[in-house]
Amino acid sequence: MNVGVIFGGASVEHDVSVITALQAMEALSTRHTVVPIYVTRSGRWLSGDTLRDLRSYQSGDDPDAPEISRDLSGGALRERDGSGVFSRRRRELGRVDVVLPATHGTYGEDGSLQGLLELCGIAYAGSSVAASAAAMNKALTKAVFHRHDIPTPGSTEVLREEWEHDRDAVATRIANLGLPVYVKPVSLGSSIGVSRCADVDEVREALELALELDRVALVEPSVEGAIEVNCAVLGSPGGELRTSATEQPVTQDDLLSFDDKYLRGGKDEGMKGAERIIPAPIADEQTERVHTLAKQAFAALGCAGVARVDFLVDAQGTVLVNEVNTIPGSFSFYLWEPAGLRFPELLDQLLDIALSEHEKARSTTRTFASALLATHGRGAKTKA
Repeated sequence: MNVGVIFGGASVEHDVSVITALQAMEALSTRHTVVPIYVTRSGRWLSGDTLRDLRSYQSGDDPDAPEISRDLSGGALRERDGSGVFSRRRRELGRVDVVLPATHGTYGEDGSLQGLLELCGIAYAGSSVAASAAAMNKALTKAVFHRHDIPTPGSTEVLREEWEHDRDAVATRIANLGLPVYVKPVSLGSSIGVSRCADVDEVREALELALELDRVALVEPSVEGAIEVNCAVLGSPGGELRTSATEQPVTQDDLLSFDDKYLRGGKDEGMKGAERIIPAPIADEQTERVHTLAKQAFAALGCAGVARVDFLVDAQGTVLVNEVNTIPGSFSFYLWEPAGLRFPELLDQLLDIALSEHEKARSTTRTFASALLATHGRGAKTKA
């Protein structure tokens, strides 16, 4: 099967995406024909075998590979001639049967890419447009959790316009909610732009950063004494869901940072190289609660494929769902291997789910023939 792996993009998580894609392409290559599709930071789409080599990305310049059209209709990758005029006569550089998005963050994990693939009629792995968008926006995620009685930390939002209008009033309002708090961009991941604030000055700095990276900042009270626990879920809407092993990420301080996640192992290991304790050192009943809530959160958002659900377990043992990552770094394969599912097998299951979900979508009626246009304006005068 020809598997297109899309990665990169105009996202602060661009580099993480490259690592995830390289890992996936290596695991897929023994059983499938891998077709790399790299999206540069400026939005150019490239394809070619050079994109499977990490060295292609280390110079800081765009890799040397042919540029292709964003239109993947029919599964064809067509050379882009730069004219901007659509033509199916352009040279075909490859063909894909299914796409594996290995994109993280903006334009790749938020439903944008998924919408493009829907319009092109291409089967793709992972969550739908709606589920991706809802999971990416942490405020929307919490709204869904509240609707389904899934326990989650409280929060409030700050709009960029509100902050620009009166910084003093906003900082004071946040501080009055009770410190310490965590401030984070509402739609980013990989802990980018996330700050722990113990006083008003830190709140100001954190909001300035978060609202530079996003139009909305989410503010959550710190759950003091809590530990972070993660668990991945595999499946599709309405189907049987499977959970992975649990983990407790190891942090240098109170905040799990980008460096903790990606840079403390090896430069090409991504999430695989982060320090973690597997299984998470929590009681059996808490582990069972994590597995139950992970499935509930996955189902409530309508996720498909694999997603990682992140939790907080407080000092009293209460389990809170923090967020859901619909395209987790390294596809969380390091959580599945202890559960008996090897990375190549995990990817094959993702592709199987993708093709099944695509067929379900194709069986849904999208058009409706009516007499509206034929009868509209009947009897009215028309201009010559």
